[in-house]
This record gives sequence, C-alpha cells and structure tokens, in this order.
Amino acid sequence: MLRTWLAATVGGLLITAAAHTQDATEGEALAAGFVADFQAELVDGSRVHLADPDALAARLGQGFNALSDLAEEMDADWGASIGFDVQGVTRTEEERSAGLTDEDRMPPPDSQCAHYDLVAPSADSTVLAQWRRCFEIEEDEETEGRFNTITFAELLYGEDGNFRSLRLGIALSTTRLDYAEATRSITLDMLDASMEAVVADSLDD
Repeated sequence: MLRTWLAATVGGLLITAAAHTQDATEGEALAAGFVADFQAELVDGSRVHLADPDALAARLGQGFNALSDLAEEMDADWGASIGFDVQGVTRTEEERSAGLTDEDRMPPPDSQCAHYDLVAPSADSTVLAQWRRCFEIEEDEETEGRFNTITFAELLYGEDGNFRSLRLGIALSTTRLDYAEATRSITLDMLDASMEAVVADSLDD
C-alpha cells in the first residue's frame, strides 16, 4: 500500500503524453515547492538542513522532465507526487528521567517494503545511522489496470525522548506496467539527490 503520509502531505501531478509541452513547467514547480516546504520544516534546532536547496530543486526538476520525456516516448499516462515527513523530539536527560509520553517515543522503522538497501548519509553528516531505501511496484487496490510505484527512504536515529525521523518518497501511478518498471532509475536518482542534500548532525554532538 502506498504510504498514507505521502498521499496526505503533497499534491499530485497528473501528466499525459498529450500535454508534454506543459510538463516541464509543472514538474519544475512541483520540485521547487517540495524543496521549499522541506526546508521550512527543518527549523532551527532540528540539527538537520539542506546543503544546497537550489541545486536539489534543479535536479528534481530534471527528474520530472525525464519522467515526462519517457512517458512521451512510450506513449504512457502518468501522475506523480513527491513528499516528506519529518518528526523529532528533543528532551533533556532530566525530562526523560521524569517520564515520557507516547509522542516522545521513537517510531518503529518503516516495514512496508519487502527489501531495503542501506545507504550512507551525506559526507557532511555526522550522524552514524544509515538511510533505508526501497523501490516497489504494486497494483492499485481501487482501480483495475493501474499500477503504483513507491520510491522511499527513511533516516531514523536517536532514542526515546531524543530522536529524528526523516522520510522521503516519490509516488507514481500509471496504467502501463512497462513504464512503471522503466521509471525505476529515474525516481531512484531523484531520491538519491534528496538524500545527498540532507545534512544530519549527530544528536550527541
């Protein structure tokens, strides 16, 4: 099942090969909006920031253009969303010893993919944790003949009362299974660019 946080957090982008001349602008706008919203969520004190937001927006825009070009080449319909989810709690040792609420508890790792690849954080990050990344295709539960892909990554680290959870994802929908399979390298490149742009500092520094 496509992650509900991704569907709820971001707007969708529906593109067909017939509307190709308008795709570049729509994709670039979606990429810029995602980066701006993501950067705004990483408020002071989160110990997480984006190294080069403009460069990330440009690479994501290029990715959406590549998806559009591929759709035109294969005469495929498609729609895509890109989103993030950021959670974090910082409590002093005294506050943690006094007791924690359920909201202070570190969430469990994502478990919706059958297999995850481990990916090191960006070179400027000091956190010791690794990203967990996956790509999967599934049949749509509500619409027969439609396929959904999810390209997803999670960085989870810390402990109860003092943790960070970052999730990034690209969801794509199409009626062409061959197109869904062909988008794997494009959406993984977009996700890798997002992961590389994230600089996460250790909570112990």
